[in-house]
Amino acid sequence: MKLLRAPIRIPAFREALQWPASFHKDPALARLREIATEVVSKFDQSPAAQMKVG
Repeated sequence: MKLLRAPIRIPAFREALQWPASFHKDPALARLREIATEVVSKFDQSPAAQMKVG
C-alpha cells in the first residue's frame, strides 16, 4: 500500500473492519484483520500523513 496526498481537501473519516459473526473465529480472517490493522496503524506515522493540503 502507498499513501499519497489527495489533490483536494477530504474531511476526516474513520475506517472500520467488518465481518460476519459466523467468521469471527476463523483463524485466516483473524490473521488478515491483524495484518490490516498493523498496516493502517503505520499510516499516521508516515511522512505523507504530515502533508498539508492547500
